Amino acid sequence: MSGKNSIKLVIFDFDGCIANVEKAIKEGSQELILKYVKTNIDVEKIARNEGMAVLIKKSGISYWKVPKIVRKFRKIISKTIISATPYNGIPKLLSDLNKNYTVGIVTSNSKKNVNKFLKKFKLTPNFHFVKTNISLFTKAWWLWILIKKHGFKRNETVIVGDEVRDIEAANKVGVKSIAVTWGLNTKKLLKHSNPDHIVDKPSDILKIINQM
Repeated sequence: MSGKNSIKLVIFDFDGCIANVEKAIKEGSQELILKYVKTNIDVEKIARNEGMAVLIKKSGISYWKVPKIVRKFRKIISKTIISATPYNGIPKLLSDLNKNYTVGIVTSNSKKNVNKFLKKFKLTPNFHFVKTNISLFTKAWWLWILIKKHGFKRNETVIVGDEVRDIEAANKVGVKSIAVTWGLNTKKLLKHSNPDHIVDKPSDILKIINQM
């Protein structure tokens, strides 16, 4: 670890960052689209290129229905989480990070889904805390709470995520961020959210954090 390093806490998103749940998301999306989306739109394309906030607006879904839809989506995901796998390079990255950093997860996914996945791939020991079931709109608040709860400062923290909302939450709290390009949002969209770094493979994350 570099002598200039000031990072002590690394917080990951789960879906699309650690776990490759693309198949589960596609299946869940198709089921929910038939029930809730009344307009003829390409849900996957909008989600990847424009983000979740734009998707909700264009789909015609009322914001008050979002929590209900999220709950249904989690149930669908729980049925298919058994087929999800870690992205290539993620297990080694987590093991390496755990040697020198406190590592956590903050996700809107359920505790049951996340714990099942981590246990299956023997990743549980790499994490000092896992916060699940957060609202789509409260990520920044939870980041702030968890940073303080675990005794760290904002300048000692970095967020790793695959969505614009992950980076926006980091910016709102005032912590560094790393956007990954193998998840939901495209590299072009992620750039617009102003992350401190953008990476194309997991091994780059450790290199960047060691130099922060």
